[in-house]
Amino acid sequence: DHRFAMAFTLLGLPVDNKSCVKKSYPSFWSDWKKVQQQAKRQTIVLTGMRGVGKTTYGKALAKQYQMKFVDVDDGLVFKGNWQQFRQDEHRVIKKIHSTTNTVIATGGGTLMYPRNVQLLKQHYVVLMTTPLTIIKKRLSKQQHRPALTKGQTIMSELDSVWNERKKRYYSVADNVYDGR
Repeated sequence: DHRFAMAFTLLGLPVDNKSCVKKSYPSFWSDWKKVQQQAKRQTIVLTGMRGVGKTTYGKALAKQYQMKFVDVDDGLVFKGNWQQFRQDEHRVIKKIHSTTNTVIATGGGTLMYPRNVQLLKQHYVVLMTTPLTIIKKRLSKQQHRPALTKGQTIMSELDSVWNERKKRYYSVADNVYDGR
């Protein structure tokens, strides 16, 4: 069936009888090739809470689609001064925002700043979500992450940070992915 053939193609499934689409969409295969070529030039920005899986998922996504991968946090070192960290982060964003064929994993707070949103919103932004209980479990195994709020631990601040950020995350995102 021509509809199944097109649907299977969009899902990445093999199609045996490619000529069946001529009935309803004769240029489907040439149009599909253009869409794939356009997608290869695109950049995907992953955002969301720390510990949601942006880096892990981003690396796998980049590998699957033969894209480059950039983690905004790579090379950034928190030295006790969040203002300096955010300035360093913005310098990284300015350097990479015009890349193509790339998956960019942002830090959890990257898109809380309008100057970063302005640069990255030209790309396809995916908000990764997962229940905070899962994030807390993941983060409990990672001792290298600093708390965001003075006097709190990472575990105690996650609920308040999520409540503070979720409206912005959803407003910037083009799509939402549950990263369980």
